[in-house]
Amino acid sequence: MTNTNVTVIMAFDTNNDYNQLSQAEKFQLVNSLTDMFGGVTLTEHFGGYRMDDGTNAVEYSYTLELFGVDNDKGLTVFKDLASRNSQESIIYNGDFIYTNQKA
Repeated sequence: MTNTNVTVIMAFDTNNDYNQLSQAEKFQLVNSLTDMFGGVTLTEHFGGYRMDDGTNAVEYSYTLELFGVDNDKGLTVFKDLASRNSQESIIYNGDFIYTNQKA
């Protein structure tokens, strides 16, 4: 159980065409993560990537920064959050992590 700084980059499944979180969804996410970990900083990004079939995917993604987190708990929470949002992967502390969820 090592306390560490954690940075997660991930997208979310929303009703928005480009998966942008609403202000209410951002507040809910930040409140939830603050309850679990004591605090978080959320930064919104907009970008794209090439999918396996050659098409471009363009969507919002978010960086979540936390400090003094139990690394194992953090990874478990964010893999679950990604799975619940139909995301097959996240970037966790610079590592590409599959969630076993096929989007």
